[in-house]
Amino acid sequence: KKSISRYLSLRDKKGKQISHIKAIAKGSRGKLYLGTLEGLGIFDQKEGTIDYLPIGGTTSLDNRRINALIAEDSNVWIGTHHLGVWVINADGKIEALGNNAGISIQALYAIEENIWIGTTEGLFGYNKKSKKATQYPAFNQHTVLSLFMDSQKRFWVGTDKGIALFNPLTNEKHCITEETGLINNIIEAIVEDNQGDIWVSTQKGLSKISYSGNNENFSDKNLSIYNYTSNDGLPSNQFMQGAALKTKNGELLFGGVNGL
Repeated sequence: KKSISRYLSLRDKKGKQISHIKAIAKGSRGKLYLGTLEGLGIFDQKEGTIDYLPIGGTTSLDNRRINALIAEDSNVWIGTHHLGVWVINADGKIEALGNNAGISIQALYAIEENIWIGTTEGLFGYNKKSKKATQYPAFNQHTVLSLFMDSQKRFWVGTDKGIALFNPLTNEKHCITEETGLINNIIEAIVEDNQGDIWVSTQKGLSKISYSGNNENFSDKNLSIYNYTSNDGLPSNQFMQGAALKTKNGELLFGGVNGL
């Protein structure tokens, strides 16, 4: 029998209530990491509390904020608000990913040997083998908010200026914006349905993108966009960053300011 545990008053070890959880990831040893406004915590499910881990030795509340987390192989990758990317390895050691202090991380996404990093300063790719980071000039004037690779191996980059179908090998991007038909340019999350269509959540509703082309030969002729708002039954038009999921039965879930 399945059961649901609800922690109405999640608190840290000092008893302070935790109100905002921005990211969740499960580490290789079963530890559950929570990214909060107050920092990176390990969740004690039995006690219903979290214990914070130090990131960069900072005491500034704004610097402690965690915006993104992903668990990949034996590592947990951490996207901070002002201290760049950090990683927890299998031994529990925490270290910075190069010298990226001052960069605000908005999204993390793992594809094979690369960790893709969305920031307020554009898009970066970190290769785990070479341990080198590359910035992609196509997004230098964008805040990258969300990242997704679909079932056809097409790479989608959600920004504050719309969503782009992007080819990292050529640095070419093909933008889909409000002018093309999107409900809104601020792309909070990206997910694919069972029919291969791409859904994006924004600050003004949902858009479904049907595209039959490929990365190399983008054409608006192959593009169809369908928009959905509160007039279509949504509880709210404003959605939260990163809050999208496809369930095992194919249902799409989106988190917004008025719930799921």
